[in-house]
Amino acid sequence: MNQGALSDNCFVSLTHEEQTSLEKIRAHYQKSGVFGFSIEETLSLIDRSYEAMGKRFRNRLNRKTREFGRYAGDLDGVFLLISDSLRCFYGSKFFSETPKQSAESHKQHQHQIQRAKKLSDNAFLDIKEVITGLLPTPCSQYDEETLENVLKQLLDMQQVIDLRIERLNFSKRFGTKAEQFVIGVCDSLVWNAGIKPTKPLTDSKQKTPILRFLEVFYPLEAIAILSKIYEQERHALIDQKIGATFIKPK
Repeated sequence: MNQGALSDNCFVSLTHEEQTSLEKIRAHYQKSGVFGFSIEETLSLIDRSYEAMGKRFRNRLNRKTREFGRYAGDLDGVFLLISDSLRCFYGSKFFSETPKQSAESHKQHQHQIQRAKKLSDNAFLDIKEVITGLLPTPCSQYDEETLENVLKQLLDMQQVIDLRIERLNFSKRFGTKAEQFVIGVCDSLVWNAGIKPTKPLTDSKQKTPILRFLEVFYPLEAIAILSKIYEQERHALIDQKIGATFIKPK
């Protein structure tokens, strides 16, 4: 096994089981670039995030994943978390860098939603006025029934479009790149292992394993975002906590 991006201390401390686990993760991603990353960047993220977790947290994550019972495959909890994190890291690239940019993007989105709703309402109103103006028709009963069916189809179509617009109408601003990533990692921990977000620092001001892991991907933003999520979780109602809507494992 090569050292890769692992530190000397981490590399020499790996047990045979840990080496096998890490090699399995590496092998999965070193065949070709994944999620738009180069192989070198992907393997570096894997090694550094693996080390950042620390031995105790890796053992806990693997144990909790088995005990939680949602995942029943051959992969361990560390593999699942790193895999989900790489996916979240790639997906986060499509969001804004800063809260200000995110707020501006959301403002533009709201404007587009309102414009789409207005155009839709006006268009359907015009067509409905034309159809209702032709009813009742002096022509045949067939023509009248046809117009009534068209009006019903029009109303059904408007309902479908209104529902689609409503689903796209996000009431809150989009998260930033880092926010989306941290939330995705927290979701993964809760989903696979039932591990909830922790505070970023211990009572002795040491970084917690989750913070160290997050900082591999977003070194500057992770501590503030994790702290915010941790406080939100502490004061949130049961049905508003992360994982509240997840289907419980059998």
